[in-house]
Amino acid sequence: MSWIFGILRKNKQTVIPRKEYHPFKSKDKFSVETKDYYFASGTGHKNSFYKYNQKKDSGWMVCGTGISYEKDAFRLMDFHDWEAFLSKKNNNIRNLNGHFVIVEWEPGSLRIKNDQLGMRDMFFADTKNYLAFSTRLDWLIPFIEGPEIDFEIFSSSWLCVNPLSDECFITNTERLGQGGSARFEDNNFTKTNQPWLPEYALRLPEKNYFELISDFTTQGIKQNRQLLLGLSGGLDSRLLLSILLQRDRKKWRTYTFGDGNFPDAIIAKKLAAKLGFNHTVISNLFLTESKDVDRFVDFVLQTHTYMIGSLFYEQDHYKRLNKKNLIIDGGKGEYCTRSFAKWLSVKGKRAILERDTQKILNLIPHSKPNMFIHDITKKMIFSCQQQIEKIIDMMPSIKDVGGGNWIDIFTIRTRTGNMGSVTQTRLDNIIRNYMPYLQPSFLRKMLELPVSFRERNNVYRSILHKGNSKLTQFPLVKDVSIIPFTLNKYLAFILGKLFGRFQKFHTTNFSQLFLINNKEFIMDTLKSKGVKEYPHYDYHMIQNMVQGYYSGQNNNAKGVLWWLTFDVWRKKLQNSQKITC
Repeated sequence: MSWIFGILRKNKQTVIPRKEYHPFKSKDKFSVETKDYYFASGTGHKNSFYKYNQKKDSGWMVCGTGISYEKDAFRLMDFHDWEAFLSKKNNNIRNLNGHFVIVEWEPGSLRIKNDQLGMRDMFFADTKNYLAFSTRLDWLIPFIEGPEIDFEIFSSSWLCVNPLSDECFITNTERLGQGGSARFEDNNFTKTNQPWLPEYALRLPEKNYFELISDFTTQGIKQNRQLLLGLSGGLDSRLLLSILLQRDRKKWRTYTFGDGNFPDAIIAKKLAAKLGFNHTVISNLFLTESKDVDRFVDFVLQTHTYMIGSLFYEQDHYKRLNKKNLIIDGGKGEYCTRSFAKWLSVKGKRAILERDTQKILNLIPHSKPNMFIHDITKKMIFSCQQQIEKIIDMMPSIKDVGGGNWIDIFTIRTRTGNMGSVTQTRLDNIIRNYMPYLQPSFLRKMLELPVSFRERNNVYRSILHKGNSKLTQFPLVKDVSIIPFTLNKYLAFILGKLFGRFQKFHTTNFSQLFLINNKEFIMDTLKSKGVKEYPHYDYHMIQNMVQGYYSGQNNNAKGVLWWLTFDVWRKKLQNSQKITC
């Protein structure tokens, strides 16, 4: 389990809260307790490390996966690597790739830092008597003074494709954020963060982009770890597969989640059968002893409403993997092809130059239900525009980096840590993993290439050519359609729409499954006093949406699930039992 929790007292007249208040039940943990503090972290999966010197009353905790570069080679960091790194007085976080958060302490001082992309995060509740911190936001709720949803911060989480703010959406709570650094000294807590720039990443001029992505992809094999690749029918994971096909097939395997007749599984099985590698389809996980509602709630509390709650069915597939293995996947391969950035450049270039925040907001919407009262909705729209304005203010000059790279940096800053940190944190609690594409040194190399070279898919073309060109003979999956292989985005888009009209795949609809199996719970929630009296809900709209679904309006399914997703946090905050802080 890869988590951290800590509480230290600021007022010498108070005492550290009793252990039963600490929000975790796992016995597999490292912990240190004195009259001044209680610090703990999870253990296992080789992505949690810690050390404590009782004589000096000092120590450190790290969770996540660090990747160092020494003696002309990358290395997945183990305990000894972290110990050596942290023992250096002038260690530089920016020389590391990977995702991680570090806590160090000694008498009178606490220091916390995370990776430069913010893929592992920390949250803080700073009160008169205590400073509490954790990688799990929901664990801090009992220590927060008057916790509520801050709709000004929450706004982009609900209205946009991804959150835009680096602040925490719960009142009286702070978030470390991208490239963050926090310190507690002399009873004073300070925090800063540094939005990512390519020059922050370790530069390796002697390596080209193919060598870099090959090194990151095969790192586990080089260190004798059994490697698992999450293989879909898409292009991002196929490029990683092309690299692995050059390696001993006994040292790596692939897997796909979902029904065997789902497009991704169909294509992955064809690839394995034709090219001769070990592949597994993992499905039907929903037939477990755990109750759906409990799993739904736990998933939402870990993912902060950024993902629809019913995704726990698919995401829990990770629990079926062997914990001794190391997994990689093609996450954020879009940064190589500029798929989102190019679309934003074409549609929003003028709006960005003119700082037209309303037009920019219109380009990045998310189709969640408009279930809040008018005043809240109006506030959220205005707050999103302010968040966009703030991001633009903190961006480098377009004249300095160029229009294309400006959009790329904007995309990486807003689409990486803000949403990725919660999913990364949850996955780290299940199994050790990392994403080869999402490494600062590789991203730096991408932004050193001409924009035109990247957006024409030349990066992918050359990787496939050097890796295994036979992979171009197999069709791809676009959305839920199987289409002929093509590196032309526009043709792929058209073919995806065309083929989607005729291809029908009978797979499990997890949204419908949850809503049907848990109708009694959902109707009880709808009729509950807490929902009816929540001042920010448009209750009539929610009631019509829920009742409409159960009357046969299946298009209401996602709206109902998004309401239930938000309501997990509404209920958690309203029912929280506060610890005297």
